[in-house]
Amino acid sequence: MKRATRGAGTVAAYDWDYAGEMQMMRHFWNAAGALDPTAVELDEGRRFPTCHPDPLADLFRGAGQREVETRAIEVPTVFKDFEDYWSPFLVGLGATVG
Repeated sequence: MKRATRGAGTVAAYDWDYAGEMQMMRHFWNAAGALDPTAVELDEGRRFPTCHPDPLADLFRGAGQREVETRAIEVPTVFKDFEDYWSPFLVGLGATVG
């Protein structure tokens, strides 16, 4: 991204907060780990360190970016019922399958 950005251009990225405020996933991984201790190894909050602001900023600084800033973008997620919450996990994509 740095190589393709001119002068004072802006480089931006986002990463899900698997470790904390992405609560639907946090509840899933907490329950999975409580039911099966081997699931803890799959927990995205543990596996993806850039889901925390400091490691994400360090990644950009390590690539030579200057004036690195991180901030939260909060998107409320409301489910009409358990089925609405659970059905995306059944699609067979991502680390929640296995």
